[in-house]
Amino acid sequence: MFDTTEAQEIPLTKRYLQILAATSAGKYAVKVSESAGSGLWTVCVMWPDKDSAQPVLTSRGDTKIWRDVIGAIAFVKANCSTAKSVTVHVGDWQLRWQPC
Repeated sequence: MFDTTEAQEIPLTKRYLQILAATSAGKYAVKVSESAGSGLWTVCVMWPDKDSAQPVLTSRGDTKIWRDVIGAIAFVKANCSTAKSVTVHVGDWQLRWQPC
């Protein structure tokens, strides 16, 4: 079983996200949101037993960003298909997907 305590210590890169998807299906949620009205989008993983969200990082350790929401959603679809839910925050709106 996946230990979420370890997850806070390991940088959440695309490679690690693939391991997460395979080992923790349905145990994490994903949030896509705009960075402070800048037009840039980030993806964060939220653990059920934690209050904070962990951003997806580049291989260099910087927060991964997208210029448009479609790119961020495509990344989530390709790499987080086992999430229990995905929420896209657009201004005051929250659009949520949950598997049937």
